[in-house]
Amino acid sequence: MGFCTLARIEQTYIMWNMSPRTLAKGKVFVARTIYLVMGFAEQRSFGELLPGYVKIFHTSVTLAGWSLTLITGLSYLLAPVIRILIDMTSLRFVALVGGTVYGMSFIILGLFAKNIWHVFVLHTLIGLSSASVNLATYVDIGEQFETSFGVANSASYLIASTIGIIFPLLVLYFNVTYGLRWTLMLYGAISLHLIAGGLWVTSSRTAQFNSESDDVSSTNHSSQPSLVRAHPTVVLLFLFCGVTFTISVGYALVLYPFGLEKDLPLEKAALLISWYSIGSLFGRLYIFLVFKWQLEYRKDVIVVPITIEVALQLASIYSSNAVVISLGAAVAGFATGTSSTWASSVIRAISCEMHFRSAVAWLTTFAGVGATFAGLFAGWIHGINQSYQYVVMSYVGLSIIQCLLALAILVLKQDKECHVSPSAIENSCSMNDLQAGTSKKR
Repeated sequence: MGFCTLARIEQTYIMWNMSPRTLAKGKVFVARTIYLVMGFAEQRSFGELLPGYVKIFHTSVTLAGWSLTLITGLSYLLAPVIRILIDMTSLRFVALVGGTVYGMSFIILGLFAKNIWHVFVLHTLIGLSSASVNLATYVDIGEQFETSFGVANSASYLIASTIGIIFPLLVLYFNVTYGLRWTLMLYGAISLHLIAGGLWVTSSRTAQFNSESDDVSSTNHSSQPSLVRAHPTVVLLFLFCGVTFTISVGYALVLYPFGLEKDLPLEKAALLISWYSIGSLFGRLYIFLVFKWQLEYRKDVIVVPITIEVALQLASIYSSNAVVISLGAAVAGFATGTSSTWASSVIRAISCEMHFRSAVAWLTTFAGVGATFAGLFAGWIHGINQSYQYVVMSYVGLSIIQCLLALAILVLKQDKECHVSPSAIENSCSMNDLQAGTSKKR
């Protein structure tokens, strides 16, 4: 079904007489969106899957939670390794192999996993394959859209968030009706759409970029400033992204059991994830408009949503009212959706063409560290007092740290003295362009 749908879309592009460049942009945008839809579906369903994992695989909340967040963590943490594979092969090859392994691993998980250690092995495979599709589509959309990357990336996140709202409810329905194993197999079957999306990931531009980079680096590698030296603000952005993903993945993991702990009915507890997803949707719409109107460097764009989140989450901790708790979940989704989309989009503006791939690899690595740490962190805090209320309270503290990092990023971005001398970078880039042009003539 996925291949037929993509074929119809491609025929529509051809009927509209689009240029090859526009067609390539449209294809990679669809491929990136398909990946994000499946990623959001998986991540937002952690809360519904957690009790089933504890029961079926006879394990603790800490290990079950860690095994789930390990998927999201590895999908970002392994970015430097996947970058090497991309340079050795192509974006399309890595995306196709990753999409195939991703879907099949979930099917095998549902069929054959007997204990939590089987789960860890298969989740590692899922995380590795997810990292492959993630980085391949991320790099491709960044290189295709260039200066409009922030708008395109935000739009992709926005569409995926809209579709992803229904998945937690579907997972709960399938889990209750058919059981955990059938739910995992059904998700794996749906995930095979990633193969169809991988066919639309481009590879020709990547090969050209790599060959030019190799020619330049081999002749003038010593004159190129390192990523951190040329763009020191990225270090703070990496830390910001790590904290953001710890909070984002953590909320997806604990909101459902947090609602049950607050004596909410099963349906209303499950709806907390949906409210979180709806809030995330509006957060991504907000960031899409921010980049559209070029307001991404205003301090209140990031600080205000996080501040409101802190206030409402404190209220939900000390309240048993379903409306207050649901509102807190929605605002938490808005803040994390805003923060994660802003971080993944602004990296293109902070880093130059020469350092973009390295910046993306390290950004996704820090996101992976945060996501992997989320399960252990939530399980550790829960184990201290056997209460998810304290886990949510710890996310309030992390949000304050997140807010301070955002302020530092926005202040330093406006401070020209924190960068390498502009003339040095311009001279380096000019020499690189000259040598690249010379190599082309040869």
